[in-house]
Amino acid sequence: MTFQREEFYQQNTFRASAEIKDLNQKIDRISLMRLVLIIAGGAALFQIIQAQLLTATLLSFIGLLILFFWMVSRQSKLRTKKETVRRFLSINENEIASLSNHTANTYDSGEGYADDRHPYASDLDIYGEGSLFQLTNRCATVGGMDVLAKWFGAPCTQTEIFARQGLVAELSDDFPFWQRVQAQLYFALGSRIDYKRKFHDFLSISLTLTSGRWLSIYVKAAPWIMLVSLAGSFLHTASLGIFIIVGIFHFLLSLFYSPKITQIGAHLSRAGDALNSFSVAFADIEQKQWKSTYAQQLLEVVENSGQPVSRSIRELSILLNRLDVRHNVFIGSFLNIFMLWDVKQVLALESWRKREAAGIPLAFDLLSTVEAAGSLATFRFNRPSSSFPVLHEQDNPILVCHKIAHPFIREKDVVRNNYALSDHRLALITGSNMAGKSTFLRTVGINAVLAYSGAPVVAEFMELSVMQLVTYMRIRDSLNESTSTFKAELDRIMMVLEQVEKTPGTLFLLDEMLRGTNSVDKYLGSKAIIEKLIAFKGVGMVATHDLKLAELADTHPSYVKNFHFDIQVHGEDMLFDYLLKDGPCTIFNASLLLRKIGIHI
Repeated sequence: MTFQREEFYQQNTFRASAEIKDLNQKIDRISLMRLVLIIAGGAALFQIIQAQLLTATLLSFIGLLILFFWMVSRQSKLRTKKETVRRFLSINENEIASLSNHTANTYDSGEGYADDRHPYASDLDIYGEGSLFQLTNRCATVGGMDVLAKWFGAPCTQTEIFARQGLVAELSDDFPFWQRVQAQLYFALGSRIDYKRKFHDFLSISLTLTSGRWLSIYVKAAPWIMLVSLAGSFLHTASLGIFIIVGIFHFLLSLFYSPKITQIGAHLSRAGDALNSFSVAFADIEQKQWKSTYAQQLLEVVENSGQPVSRSIRELSILLNRLDVRHNVFIGSFLNIFMLWDVKQVLALESWRKREAAGIPLAFDLLSTVEAAGSLATFRFNRPSSSFPVLHEQDNPILVCHKIAHPFIREKDVVRNNYALSDHRLALITGSNMAGKSTFLRTVGINAVLAYSGAPVVAEFMELSVMQLVTYMRIRDSLNESTSTFKAELDRIMMVLEQVEKTPGTLFLLDEMLRGTNSVDKYLGSKAIIEKLIAFKGVGMVATHDLKLAELADTHPSYVKNFHFDIQVHGEDMLFDYLLKDGPCTIFNASLLLRKIGIHI
C-alpha cells in the first residue's frame, strides 16, 4: 500500500513539473512581448510626436499603456498560477520523502509545544524532533499548528472526537481536495506569522484619514475632474492649465497623507498575495458539498457573519495589492496625480473594515480546524491499514487492542500485538532487556493520543474509554533546577498519584520506576506505589525488570495480571519476537549481554 501512495505522489510531481515548464515558457513569451512593445511602441510614439499629432499622440500613449498593463496583469496571473503549482509540487515531494522517513517532513516539528511537565507528551514523543507532531503535521499556519497541538495535548469528549473523525475521514477520502487547500496555504510554512492575530489587530484600528466627509466625496470626483480637464485641453488652453494645477494639488495632497497611509499599510504590509491564497482556500472550502456534520456546523457559523468569507478576503486582497502599487514610484505617482490612488484605497479599506470585520476571526478558526484535520487525514491516507477506534465514555474503563503497532515503526519492520483490559485493571509487564516492554507501553500511549485527537490508530481494531493519560517513562535530572534523577522521579510519581487519585478514569503507563536508587528501596518503593495505585482504583500498565513485583498478582488476583516479553536463547544468540504473552517472564538476558562486551558474571 505504501508503494501505491508513493506512486500517487510521483504522478502528481510529474504532472506539476510539466505544468511548471509550460508556464515558464508562457511567462518568457510575455516578457519578450513586453520588451518588443516598449521598443517598437516607443519608436512609433516618437514618430507620432514628431509629426505633432496631439490627438494621435494621446490615443497612442493610452493604447500602449493599456496594452502594457494587460501584459503585466497576464504575466502576474501566470506567475501566481506557477507559484500554486510549485507549492503543489513541494507538498507531494514532501510526502514522498516522509513515507520513508517521517523526520524528513518539512513542516514544523512542534518543538515549541514541548513541555517536560506535561502528563505524557515528553514520554510519548508527542512534540519535537522525531515526534508524533512531526509525523502528522501538515499545518502551514500558526493557527493550524496550535489546533493540532491542542488536539494532541489532551482528550476531549466522545462527541467531539466522533465529530473530528468524520471530518478527518471526509478529507482523506477526498484527498485531492485537501491537497488543493494545502497547496494554497503552503506559502505560510516557516513564517511563524499568526495571521488571525495580524488581521485582528488590523481590524481593530481606525483607518480614518480625516474626520470630514469632504475627502471621500472629492476622491470620487477627482478622476473625473482630471479626465474632463484633459479632454477640454484639446479645445481650450485654459483647461490644460486646470489639468496641471489639479494634478499638482493631487500630488501634494498625496504627500500630505503619505505618513499616515504608510503607517496604515505597515499593519498588513505586502499581505495581498497571502490574502489571495487564503481567499482561494476559503472558496474551495465554501464550495465543497460537505458530508461531515462538524464541517457543516463550522461553516454555518462563518456564513452567518455576512457574505462569503472568500469574497470578503478577496476584496481585501485586491485593496491591499492596489495599495502596494505605491511602492512603484513611477506608477504610484502617476495614479496619485490622476486619481488620488493611495487615499482612495485607504478609504476603501476603512469601508471594508466596518462592513466585513465580524467574520474574519471565525473564518480563520475554521481554516485552522481544517488544517489540523487535514494533517490527520494525510496520516490516514499514508497509512491505509489504520482504523478509527471505537470510543466510550468513562463509566467503565475499556482498552482493547488488536494488532496494534507504533506509528514510527515502518510497516515492513513492525510487530503487532494484542491486548485486552478484561479480567484486571493493572497490567504488570516483566521481561528481558530490549524485549519490547517500553515500546509496547509507548505504542498503547501514542495510539491513545491519536484516538483522542480524532485520528485513526495504527491497529486493526482498538476500543477504549475516553480517559486522561499520564505517564512515567523518561526521567531526567536537571542542572538548571538542581534536581537529581531520584528527585525528578519522586516529583513525577507524585504527579501520577495525584492525577489517578483526583481524576477517576485516568490511564497510567509506568516504565521501570525508581531507577535512581538501590535495588532494595527500588523494589519496596515500586511495590508501595503500585499498591497506592490499586487503592486509588487506577487503571494502567507497569513495566519492570523486577520479577518479584509479579507476586502482586497473587496478592491482588482480581486487580493485577502478569504479562511478559521474552527471548529465545540459542547458544550465544538471542532471538526477540516482541510479542506480548501472559504470565511473568522467566528468561532474562543481562548476563548474556554483558558477556558480549567481555564482562563475565
